[in-house]
Amino acid sequence: MKQEESDPVPLSQNIRQVYLWLTMKRESTDWLTRFSKALMAFTGSVLGLGLVSLMHELLYGTTDLPLIIAAFGATAVVLYGYPESPIAQPKNLFTGSLLSAFVGVVSYHAMHGFPIWFVGMIAISTALFLMTLTSTLHPPGGAIAFIAVAGPPEIHQLGLLYLIYPIGTGIFLMYLVALLMNRLTPKDQRPSP
Repeated sequence: MKQEESDPVPLSQNIRQVYLWLTMKRESTDWLTRFSKALMAFTGSVLGLGLVSLMHELLYGTTDLPLIIAAFGATAVVLYGYPESPIAQPKNLFTGSLLSAFVGVVSYHAMHGFPIWFVGMIAISTALFLMTLTSTLHPPGGAIAFIAVAGPPEIHQLGLLYLIYPIGTGIFLMYLVALLMNRLTPKDQRPSP
């Protein structure tokens, strides 16, 4: 059987496609606007994480600070980097975080003795299920649930107080910084009040 060869696309058509791609309209955000937005995200993140870290260090020293920063670092990315997103809004921020913390604490205590990886998997998946069910998805909630399970004894000893501190207090401080950033950039909603 003879294989048919397809005609190659003429060079002029390829050049035209490249020209159209190069000249098509893109997002009208210029470099200065992107830089300004990035600078505001950076500033919000430094202030928000700085407040949470300072409060934690004053209360507990440097114990577990890396874990706390990991969970709130993800919140900072959402809250200050993409403030107009539904997952950065107060309903999702507060409810998603607190629901995840609750699930993590309950999972740890209810499944004590099971392997940490298993309890963590159940806690994260349950938090995801409940956040999705209640339309309060906040991706850092997965880390919040996992820290309640896999964190050190100091975290486990907090029990349900984990919802108040560090989670409730931390997200409240980060939200206040987001509102401050909103005042500084009135055209952006960082997040909507």
